[in-house]
Amino acid sequence: MMEDSEIDFIEGYLNKEQTMLEWGSGWSTARFSTFVKKYYSIEHDEEWYNKMSEEIKQKQLDNITYRHIEITTPIEDLYEIDPEYVKQYSEELITDGLERQYQEYIDEVDNLGVDKFDVVLIDGRARNCCLGKVIPYLHEDSSVFIHDWHRKEYKENEFLKFFTITRFKTGIVKLKLNHGWLTCSIKSPSSSS
Repeated sequence: MMEDSEIDFIEGYLNKEQTMLEWGSGWSTARFSTFVKKYYSIEHDEEWYNKMSEEIKQKQLDNITYRHIEITTPIEDLYEIDPEYVKQYSEELITDGLERQYQEYIDEVDNLGVDKFDVVLIDGRARNCCLGKVIPYLHEDSSVFIHDWHRKEYKENEFLKFFTITRFKTGIVKLKLNHGWLTCSIKSPSSSS
């Protein structure tokens, strides 16, 4: 759960002209959505999704597109299907969620119909994979926030080499794409044929 100082930190970068994406909803979903033009949220936990859907409905937050993506491959199944795949990861990353386990959740950004996001909050499962997935959906001024930055497994992310840490506050880090990354040939799925 985010602390008030972490929420205030992110709010300082929001404005009504922005489109924001988050993986992993929370009480901040309803709060942050009031500061931006359009808000997209992807959630894996059905019980939490239902609770937050009710909150969004009660507050009449019509700028939120909220998606529940069921996780169809529990970690126990991955151990059985491909134990070698699971063994290569630390216990912390297994707890956070592995790419094969959360693939549909990670990939849901492809189905939102948005070319670029101004702000991204990664506060759900498989955070390292979500960071890699969002790269083609960023522009040079996009800000990416990762919650719980104090966790070692998030600092060992292979995709961090494409980013610069611009700010840090308590358990939140703010990232920007490194200059020149946008000139690479990677394009978002919605812009390729």
